[in-house]
Amino acid sequence: MKKWRRISKYLPIWIEMFFPKTLFHMIKEQLLIDDANTVREEHTYMRPEASAAYEASASKAEVLLHLFEGFTAFGHMDFAFDDRVISYGCYDSSANRLFGCISDGVLAVSDRKPYLNYCIQQEKKVLIGYQLLLTPEQETAVRDRLAEFQSALIPWDSDALLWRRGKLKTRRKKFNDPASLLQEQVDVRFFKFRRGSKFKTYFVLNTNCAMLVDEIMGVLGEDCITPPGSIITPGACYRYFEGLLRMPESMVVGRRIYLQ
Repeated sequence: MKKWRRISKYLPIWIEMFFPKTLFHMIKEQLLIDDANTVREEHTYMRPEASAAYEASASKAEVLLHLFEGFTAFGHMDFAFDDRVISYGCYDSSANRLFGCISDGVLAVSDRKPYLNYCIQQEKKVLIGYQLLLTPEQETAVRDRLAEFQSALIPWDSDALLWRRGKLKTRRKKFNDPASLLQEQVDVRFFKFRRGSKFKTYFVLNTNCAMLVDEIMGVLGEDCITPPGSIITPGACYRYFEGLLRMPESMVVGRRIYLQ
């Protein structure tokens, strides 16, 4: 029998959708008054009894919320596990439609530390990380779910990498698409999805980075972030993980902030 997940409580979609941009501005305004270390201390929390266990955990699982400025400032979500960061989005700008609201879905798998540095230093983002203390059984469940993705993946390369390999004929020597910019700074592998996968086509309001995080939380037995089939955004994930952080027995044991 299929096990149905409960739906977590949620706020009106328009409030959740734009909240990451609001939070970004709040943090930036705070940085005009306080130094970066003070801001880090204020936004960082670790459940005291979980600190040593998390640091000793094999995976150091973490959900990352990206905050930034710009037209597409609904935020972004990643899942960090072991030494990697798994990110889903519209990295292939040549496939973008409706200003990037629809595109080919691309999975990026990056080395953890260089990726975090790239987001903070190069993209000028603020990242909020929610730390998950998983049991060995839960870590195995995540690894199994990520392994399931492998059968649906097709390797894909950025324009910058194709040009370096002589597979792209162009006079350009500098590429400004998201995949090329990331691949020139970080050891990252990109994949597209085979036909039939729910992630083959990216759509900003549901088949997006937040849905990938929701998939992973599902194998851990947690509630749905939003009702199935409805709009899911990074703002909804912020509300969801802040709620779990306040629950004494939840797997979300800490929060940290990454900024310059």
